[in-house]
Amino acid sequence: MIKLAERGLHHMGFVVDDFEGTIEHLKSFYGVKDFQIYDFKPNKAYTRGVKLPECELKIAMCSFGKGNKDTIEIIYPAVGESIFKEYLDKGSIGFHHICFPVDDFDDSRNYFLSRGAEIIFEVETEDDIIGFRRGMFVHDPELDLIIEIKENPYFRNK
Repeated sequence: MIKLAERGLHHMGFVVDDFEGTIEHLKSFYGVKDFQIYDFKPNKAYTRGVKLPECELKIAMCSFGKGNKDTIEIIYPAVGESIFKEYLDKGSIGFHHICFPVDDFDDSRNYFLSRGAEIIFEVETEDDIIGFRRGMFVHDPELDLIIEIKENPYFRNK
């Protein structure tokens, strides 16, 4: 059994339809100063098990609190279909998921599948700067909550 509560949250994710406007709001309303902004183009992406021909997200990470340990992620679905685009298409905006970091991605995936959870989005990517990493988004129907499981990156022998 995996114990997510012992791992701590990595971030809370928000899906937005106005990326730049949201960043400006966080600066002016909350006093956030620093953002890590990047385009995320995973090597592989799947929505509900179906491989996506293209998927690109604009992402901004920012931190709150002492030590910058309380992090939020801003996501804008820039290209292609994804659960994030579906979220906006339904008229939703704002809080979307909580994220837990793991080293044992395969064990975590098997744990959720064995409990009947639906994996609604999966990504895999690798580069020479951060390394190999995978992520999955799982729907917990009991709480109607989306959980992201984020593999801690590592370098593989190629």
